[in-house]
Amino acid sequence: IGHQKEINFAKSVSMKEKKSLSIITFEPHPKCFFKKKYENFRITPFRVKYGEIKKLGVNFYFNFRFSNSFSNISAISFIQDVLIKKLQVSHIVTGFDFVFGYKQQGNIKLLKKMSNSTKAFTFSEVKEYKKKNITEVSSSEVRKFLKVGNVKSAKKILGRNWSIQARVIKGKSLARKIGFPTANISLRNYCDLCFGVYAVEIRLKKDFFKSTFKGI
Repeated sequence: IGHQKEINFAKSVSMKEKKSLSIITFEPHPKCFFKKKYENFRITPFRVKYGEIKKLGVNFYFNFRFSNSFSNISAISFIQDVLIKKLQVSHIVTGFDFVFGYKQQGNIKLLKKMSNSTKAFTFSEVKEYKKKNITEVSSSEVRKFLKVGNVKSAKKILGRNWSIQARVIKGKSLARKIGFPTANISLRNYCDLCFGVYAVEIRLKKDFFKSTFKGI
């Protein structure tokens, strides 16, 4: 819901200025790229994230491949060479705690400074979003809730039910011997969900929007 707030604010700016609304993301996630301990870090896989953002009425989605060479681009070079020269931005919208560039040296102060000095773009900062009974509206909080099995609180921050989309993989075929065949799916690319039993709704890809099955 924090990202939705930012995107909806940017959408209002784009409509007012009659400009296209664009989103920039990075793959793989920078934290995953630098530290192996961030395996099972993802809340939403790229294709699902793309679909959710598309629902918000975004015109263009720019996804940059994060690599060693990309991580060495300075914050000022990213603004000048990527945002101004290549993308020709007219207005930039970020959250209050946004950081970018080599060793995270860029922040909203630098964006404001470059906006004033270059006159190439205007800049807006979206303040921290607060919600009742939620300590912090952030991806980190969602991961904390999922790791303890609190899917209801995770939903309050996500603004939707947490879901997974993955291939069914071969298991040990033990459950079918007692009359309860199971579908095993790989979760290795997702945030660790607390071990337990959950009520679920299942939709098959070939019939995704028509049939929903109840399961555990």
